[in-house]
Amino acid sequence: MAQQALFGRYWEADSVVHNLDPRTKIIGVIFWMVITFNAANFPALGIVAVATLVLCLLARVPLGQAFLSILPLSFIIVLTALFNLFWVQGGAVLAQWGFIQISEEGVRMAIFISIRLTILLLAG
Repeated sequence: MAQQALFGRYWEADSVVHNLDPRTKIIGVIFWMVITFNAANFPALGIVAVATLVLCLLARVPLGQAFLSILPLSFIIVLTALFNLFWVQGGAVLAQWGFIQISEEGVRMAIFISIRLTILLLAG
């Protein structure tokens, strides 16, 4: 029977990551979250994203299951992206409806924060 994809659920596998001491894994996840929050631009975030996917592969967690496990929390990602899209101002105005504006910087931040939150949820 296939395991159900739930966020935070332990995925049993025989891998280098699974064989680590639990304290090491906790410290590693905290360290990875700090690295993810310190990625200040798209190239740095891209490197962190690729490294996160490599860590998932090293842990022998199927990527499809990993993404399915964060699906129930996708509303947080979408909500955060919408807040950034409408409240962050800067650059050229791409669309305007009355007092509501969507700017280049708002779109950039919405995409950036969405990727960052996805990485954080996958690493958790």
